[in-house]
Amino acid sequence: MDGSYMPKLTACSGAFIMHCTNTGLEVKGCRADASPNADNYRGEFLGALGPLLVLRAVLMANPQVHCSQVRLDLHCDNKGVVTHGNQSQATIKADQVQADLFRLQKIYSRVLPLHLQWHHVNGHSDDTNSFTNLSLVQQLNVRCDEMACKHLLRSIRLGTFMDPVFSDEDITLLIESTKVRSSVRKEIYKHWVKLTARNLFFRRDKVIPTTFDLIHWDVMPKVMKEFPKTFQDWITRHISDFNGCNTDILKMSVQAVGARTH
Repeated sequence: MDGSYMPKLTACSGAFIMHCTNTGLEVKGCRADASPNADNYRGEFLGALGPLLVLRAVLMANPQVHCSQVRLDLHCDNKGVVTHGNQSQATIKADQVQADLFRLQKIYSRVLPLHLQWHHVNGHSDDTNSFTNLSLVQQLNVRCDEMACKHLLRSIRLGTFMDPVFSDEDITLLIESTKVRSSVRKEIYKHWVKLTARNLFFRRDKVIPTTFDLIHWDVMPKVMKEFPKTFQDWITRHISDFNGCNTDILKMSVQAVGARTH
């Protein structure tokens, strides 16, 4: 399993291959998510959930199958996925990123009547060795990487992304029709800050509400760091209408009132 991510398009994807070492038969799949929380980490977890979802569906459709003695080895090149997969009973931190996928991985790892063991495999092994010289696990990882990248490009081109809500999620929180995928506390706080800023900028005649969401606010901290500290301070004072001494502020207020009456 592996993931792919394109930061400029806030989209990521995950791919998996289930390979039978006895018969050589395979089951493989991909899924892409258009998410404001998209990153490499989310892509890796999307890939990790793939085989768990397949096994969950198969065992639910065939409850007569007993596989409590079956051991299933899962390989991923992301150590976070491996660590959390092997700690299915551990709790999730309140500020955990990609918390929805973390939670699902732990749920499936607990409810599946299998012995699941997660292993780490070095990613991009074909950068230093030819594909034919790689082990089977390494070859599968390389193929997953290629599948995830191709599927992500196709999804972006066609606009076909997965439904972010999984069937086994007991509770799903939406903020303005967007599913909260990471820390609930952080997302609620961010939403409240957004509403406060939108109202403040409107009252100060800086930004009208209909255009507020058209501004890429998340990149503003990076933009501001490109300017000298004194200019950053000036922008802050200007937005807050306390730029200059009282006499200057009074003149600015009078000019603003006069401009609105003409």
